[in-house]
Amino acid sequence: MPGRLPPIRCAVAARPTGRTLRRSRGRVALGLLAWLLTGAALADTCALELANGDRLTGRVVAETQTELVLETALGTITVPKTLIRSKTPVPPAPTPPTRPGPRPVAPEPDTSVPPSKPAAPLPPSPAAIRQQLEALTSRYRAGSISPEDYHRRREAILAGAPEPPPASVTEPGQPAPRPCRAVALKPPGPSLPAALGPFLQTVHGKTQVGVDLGFGTKDRQLYTGQLQATHVLNRLQNTLDYLVAYGKADQTLSANRMDGALRTTFDLGRERRVYLFNKAAAGYDQVRKIDLSYEEGAGLGYKLVMRPNLLMTVETGGQFHEYRYADGTAKDSISVTFGESVVWKITPKLTLTEKLQFLPDINDFADYRVRLDVNLSYPLWKQLTLNLNVIDLYDSRPPADVRRNDLTLQAAVGYTF
Repeated sequence: MPGRLPPIRCAVAARPTGRTLRRSRGRVALGLLAWLLTGAALADTCALELANGDRLTGRVVAETQTELVLETALGTITVPKTLIRSKTPVPPAPTPPTRPGPRPVAPEPDTSVPPSKPAAPLPPSPAAIRQQLEALTSRYRAGSISPEDYHRRREAILAGAPEPPPASVTEPGQPAPRPCRAVALKPPGPSLPAALGPFLQTVHGKTQVGVDLGFGTKDRQLYTGQLQATHVLNRLQNTLDYLVAYGKADQTLSANRMDGALRTTFDLGRERRVYLFNKAAAGYDQVRKIDLSYEEGAGLGYKLVMRPNLLMTVETGGQFHEYRYADGTAKDSISVTFGESVVWKITPKLTLTEKLQFLPDINDFADYRVRLDVNLSYPLWKQLTLNLNVIDLYDSRPPADVRRNDLTLQAAVGYTF
């Protein structure tokens, strides 16, 4: 009839029977049991021995066909399986047996939970460890430490030396991880004075000694020595260079020279590419008839390239230089300084260091001096190195009876510290 609404039909889901509920609960229980077994298998603690000899201990949180993910005291680490030499499971700590006797009135405390201990010092943060490893790698690539010393210090940094890393906190009922391999440290020597101790611990450098002997129709003897020491404190760096050479060829003096220089640099800016420098130097050269020479200069530098295996800088500034010659005359000049330097790690063991300076007189650019220093270093054994040095000095207006160019080639054995 008009105005009558059609009937509404509702579909009501059939109520599950008891048999259906039992099947659903069984499937859920089986799935939950499989998930718990898989999680227990991944949460096992194991010890990994890597191909380079390092050892890692932690809890397995994930594993694929190519990688293994460990949770260690330093954080979560992903290890490629190609770098794993062996994998040893770490058994869980045994649970002490229950004490027989009458049922206690009050429940006994859980003996597996250790008593509270004084708070241990916090381990170094991953960022601090990464910064220490980068600084250690830079020193190794610069040739200031030997491969054995590099690996020893690397293990100490990873282990949190001088104090061992604290044990990781585990959940109650979970197996305790096995501690990392202890690093044997040498007993400390006699303590240095409080004022000199921190200073000397941040000094590194190298020494070189060379001998050239020849006996025959013409005899020759040449002895050379060089010392380079660098002290770094945050943005400040002080470098000391000392060079000495003495020799004779057929009873005629062929070399009698000594040079010393102290250079200070201070890095500017957030990236530390720009730096200020100051240099003071003095010396003499009897063969070139220079009784005394000294200089003082300062300027500004810029680091063009900053890579782990390559450092290239350019700089400019001003310098005052004075020469006192053997004939009693003297010469002083104010020069503009243009310089560049390169430290190139050609291979993991071969290092090239080059420095070039061009110093024209501001009053007469035809009066200028050029100095080139090249060093090629290769490690022989531990801290011993084999060095090839090239020193080229050029003076456009030398004293009388002295050549403009003086080229020296040296082979020497060095020691880094």
